[in-house]
Amino acid sequence: MAVVKAAACVGGSFVVAQLIRALERRYLTVPVCNVSLQVIPLLPDHNSYPVIDRVISMIDATGVKYVVGPMETTMEGELRELLGIVEKAHAICVEAGANRIISNVKIDYNTEGVTIESKIGKYR
Repeated sequence: MAVVKAAACVGGSFVVAQLIRALERRYLTVPVCNVSLQVIPLLPDHNSYPVIDRVISMIDATGVKYVVGPMETTMEGELRELLGIVEKAHAICVEAGANRIISNVKIDYNTEGVTIESKIGKYR
C-alpha cells in the first residue's frame, strides 16, 4: 500500500488517491457494534424521567444511530465512541443531582460488524 500511496503523491492522480482512501476506510476501520444503555439516576426527588430525556437528547445530538425502547436505548457505532456516550450519560445524571447511578450496559461486538437493522429489521 505504501507504493501506491507514493505513486499518488508523485503522480498527483485524484483517482489513485480516492482508491487509497477507500482501501484505508475498508481495512483500517473499527467494526460497527451495538451498545444498549439503561441509566437509573437515583435523585432526591425520585423523578428520573426528565434526566433520562436529557440523556436521550444527548445521544440524539451525537449523530449515532439509536433506537429508544421502553427499558433501554440501543446505539450503533464504534465501541470507543459509544462508551464515551455512556460516560456522558453518567455526567448528565450527576449534573442533575444524582449521587448514585445504576446502569445496565450491553455490548454486542462482532469482528464483522453488527447493526440494529440486522437484528430487528424483519420486525418493522
